[in-house]
Amino acid sequence: MDDTESFSDMYEDFISGNSLEKLVDDLYAKRSSTREEALVELVDAFESSYHLSFVERQYVTISYLFINSIKKGMTKETNLACRAIGLLSFTMGGGSSSHEIMKEALPQLCKILSGSDQSKMPAVVKCIALLAFLGAEDLDETEVALEAIWKIIQPKFGYNVTTVNYEPPVVASAITAWSFLLTTISAWRINPENWIEHISHLSTLLEADDRSVRMAAGEAIALCFDLKLFVVKPAKEDAEYLQHLKHMQNMKAKITAQIDALSCEAGGKGATKKNLGEQQKLFHKIGDYVMNGMNIEETVKMSSRGTMLCISSWTELMQLNFIRHFLRKGFLQHAQYNPLMREILEPGVDEKDITKRVKKLRRSESKKIQYMVIKSKRGIAEAMKQSFFNELMY
Repeated sequence: MDDTESFSDMYEDFISGNSLEKLVDDLYAKRSSTREEALVELVDAFESSYHLSFVERQYVTISYLFINSIKKGMTKETNLACRAIGLLSFTMGGGSSSHEIMKEALPQLCKILSGSDQSKMPAVVKCIALLAFLGAEDLDETEVALEAIWKIIQPKFGYNVTTVNYEPPVVASAITAWSFLLTTISAWRINPENWIEHISHLSTLLEADDRSVRMAAGEAIALCFDLKLFVVKPAKEDAEYLQHLKHMQNMKAKITAQIDALSCEAGGKGATKKNLGEQQKLFHKIGDYVMNGMNIEETVKMSSRGTMLCISSWTELMQLNFIRHFLRKGFLQHAQYNPLMREILEPGVDEKDITKRVKKLRRSESKKIQYMVIKSKRGIAEAMKQSFFNELMY
């Protein structure tokens, strides 16, 4: 049976590999429609299955072709290629390969952000954030990506600088991508003084006309609190420190009032009442954390077999939501098969596996409770799991 199953897996890999290689060949086509169709199927393949053996053999060629589509393609092709190269890097699982992909892709991605075609920018900022999340090897590389995205959130104005008014979907996507990447920087490595301008601008975005921008800015500010960017740590308590402390206290008071107002907004801002309930719920949650110190508690289903994750911080929530939205239907596939996902989230034993084990040890009925806590990716990844069984003796 083992030999039969092994042969079956090898045969499926062989068929799948041949199909994927045909799609890769189509990326060389001159017709953009042919390349777009190939990208659609490749993205679907990377979402539907975990093709590690294929991408390990072909990632250099594939990443080159994806970057070529990012560079030369129209909006649809570029957006598809951004998703495809992000999925490729995620499948590779970080490390030197993902670092190589990031270094090759980043110049072309940043070039798009410095242009005027905003239809490509939401996909591009998400791609930059994920590639840097997986591939950046030090703080300097992470900051390059953060700065590239921040230029969309807060464009520079001045002499000989072209004024750009970015559309709300672009700004909201940039805030979300920037926040996600910021989670990889440990709080002890962040100097709060370097982020005052960022926090101040996020505060102004809480008053933006577009609701999606306000909500993205609110989540970013919650993350700033989680990373303790409002905590002033002076070298010495002099007049400069007292002035800085007062400024941070005033800013915190202003933001707290804004959060409170948005949590009970009646719907005056924004063209419609779309997502008004979601906004109120989000800012209630942010207010509970900022004003009352209440950590978030959310559970997320990780597999069809019953694994549940409990999220207990804004850092964890920002990471999980971004990855889940980027992977889309591939989230559960990667949660099950990709070691990188296990490194980030540390899922535990499935409920059905535990049930089977309990029944094997004792035929009596058992009760079980699983509790899992997820810690963030870089350096803190750990999971706690407790299972209590009624009348179970090992």
